[in-house]
Amino acid sequence: MIVYDFFDWYENKSEMTPEELIERLREMEAAAGRAMPHLLWEIGTHAVTYSKGNFRRQGFAGVPWAKRKKDKTPGRGTLIKSGHLRSSIHITGTTDDSVSVGTDVPYARIHNEGGEINHPSRAVILSYQKKGGKLKLGKTKTESQQRKITEIRRGTVPAYTQRMPKRQFLGNTAELHGQLKRLIKRELQQIFHS
Repeated sequence: MIVYDFFDWYENKSEMTPEELIERLREMEAAAGRAMPHLLWEIGTHAVTYSKGNFRRQGFAGVPWAKRKKDKTPGRGTLIKSGHLRSSIHITGTTDDSVSVGTDVPYARIHNEGGEINHPSRAVILSYQKKGGKLKLGKTKTESQQRKITEIRRGTVPAYTQRMPKRQFLGNTAELHGQLKRLIKRELQQIFHS
């Protein structure tokens, strides 16, 4: 499409001499080189915005994310608790001809790709309170809860594996690819048609 636009542009300028055409092509090449850092920044910024939008859409590439198994806060979106993961998405690097978008949040990969988390066994201290003559696990967050504790024991939580479903939010999609293609075309048209 860009090649077609160039030849369409050339036909409209056909009164140019070969020398003028070569000079114009050199100018266009220089303009494209100067525009590359800006174009990469535009592409990266658009990809960041698109990736953050997956949290609002609650899915990736039209596929909804798996819901939480234990939804203690109905109405809160999947993968949204503090907003830290979503807000951590940023341009992570650029080269002369590429831009990378990602996050440095440690738990991002397991959510984006899915997989298993192996938790080792660990020692814990369990607090109990008497309720109806029986010992039950007690809460210790507040001072009043702590006063109700009647017994403390050591215990062990056995090793277990937690399976995380894939809830992709970073990556290329046909929709993003199309949007970036239109963005690049628009930027190049500004260079070549000026």
